[in-house]
Amino acid sequence: MKHDRALTPDDAVRLLESHRDAGAVDVLIPLSNLYEERGDDDAALSALQASYDAGEPHAALNLGVLLIRTGREDEGREYVREAALRGDELARPWLDEG
Repeated sequence: MKHDRALTPDDAVRLLESHRDAGAVDVLIPLSNLYEERGDDDAALSALQASYDAGEPHAALNLGVLLIRTGREDEGREYVREAALRGDELARPWLDEG
């Protein structure tokens, strides 16, 4: 089936939310990115926390970075440290900034 148009950001959010509501956890980081693009940091943090709680290996860094960006630096650095300890090479620059 061919579609004539790409998903709008709102369509993408609704689609990912429907998958999340059905129990899919692999959509939580992309969903958080869309929330963040909309300026909804609370929803983005909630999605990342759920992803972290579900054991997603990249959630710690993403959650930490967003916490730092929203002014919760101490809490964010703890998640970034955890990501670095787990071997996430992308975490190192965030630690070096502090």
